[in-house]
Amino acid sequence: IKVESSAKGEMSDLENAVTAAIKAGNMPNVTMTEAASVVDWLPSGAVVDLTPYIENENYGLDLDDYYEIYIEDSRSYPQEGYYSLPLYVACEVMYYNVTFFNEHNLTVPTTWTEFEDVCTQIAEITGAPAGGWDEGVKCFSTLLEQKGIGYTDREGNLLFADDLEYTLIFDGSVSGLTVGAPVVFRGVPLGAVTNIQLQANPRDGSVSIPVGIRINEGAINDARSGEKLPEEERIKMLAQLVQRGLRARLQLQSLITGQYRIELDFSPDSLARYRSADPATEIPTLPSPIDQLQRNLSALPLKELVTSFQGTLQRLSDILASPDIDRGITQFANTFEEANRLLVSSRETQRLVNQTMTNLSQASAVASTELPRALEALTQAMDGFTAVAHSTQALVGRDSPAVNELRRLLREATAAMRSLRALADTLERNPESLLRGRSGGQR
Repeated sequence: IKVESSAKGEMSDLENAVTAAIKAGNMPNVTMTEAASVVDWLPSGAVVDLTPYIENENYGLDLDDYYEIYIEDSRSYPQEGYYSLPLYVACEVMYYNVTFFNEHNLTVPTTWTEFEDVCTQIAEITGAPAGGWDEGVKCFSTLLEQKGIGYTDREGNLLFADDLEYTLIFDGSVSGLTVGAPVVFRGVPLGAVTNIQLQANPRDGSVSIPVGIRINEGAINDARSGEKLPEEERIKMLAQLVQRGLRARLQLQSLITGQYRIELDFSPDSLARYRSADPATEIPTLPSPIDQLQRNLSALPLKELVTSFQGTLQRLSDILASPDIDRGITQFANTFEEANRLLVSSRETQRLVNQTMTNLSQASAVASTELPRALEALTQAMDGFTAVAHSTQALVGRDSPAVNELRRLLREATAAMRSLRALADTLERNPESLLRGRSGGQR
């Protein structure tokens, strides 16, 4: 067995941590606490009866090893059984200042009367209170124990409280409701369940379940002063609340444990049914949600609904088995595939359009940068061409010296060509003249 321990500081810190864990559904397996906390946790169903473990033949406990008074504390709860075991016992003791008593010749008291007398003497000497108790509850319980007086009965009812007792009568099941279960109004604790009975009517054979509840005297306070109301005013106020539609119903307290509690709330549209001998101490009840659901289900034609549902399932099965379904699924798959291809094609087209727009943007940027410079260069070239044209006009004009000189050269060239042609004709007729020369001439 692996044990994981967890320390939570003082006892109050531990009890607060366990209470929070119970509400969260994550309570520890074993914890150390005081008996008063066990009473608070019992209605939640988080505390189990230890009787089967104590009486187990293999690992049970011998209760003779404990003092009877301590074992009695382990089973003095609203529910029958052992819900705790004594780990250690804290005893109430009296301590005093020995030096102070010796200096003032005081005698240590052994009875409550002597205790009162000594406290009076100390107060006269010091001018301050002489005695005290660490907890008023323990003082009260100790005094009662010494007098042989109890402060609760076996059902957990306080004998010294001015609580109000009411009766609730249920027709349906109260399974999950136990003595000690909380009574709440819109989540605010008001009291607890004190008893659960079964009541039979011999005339018609009907049965009902009266449930007794206790509403704590300090649960309802005066809105003006904040103080608790006197008993007469509380009785009168609750009667007015019942007339306004205050009703009681079972409410599920925990899904894990299946425990129920009593919820009080207003339902002004509901009919108030009184069935007890004293309607003044009865709070009318409403069916629980589970009872209402069971009644609604019992009113349904379940057999016809099941038959109709089976027919619907059969028709659905026939439709699914039809070959038209297969063809429809195939056509849908083909359509989906074609749509997918079209989507891919549209994505490629979009990519090309985006690329083209990018190129156009880049070309526009280049053109906007280079075109002014190209126009400027072209203008300069045209200016140069105009200058050359003017120079050429001056050079080749009709009466320009260059033209006259060119005409002279052409005339001379023409004459030379004529001489060469004559020479060629002569040589063609008289080849020997190249050697002899012309007739009559010198060699």
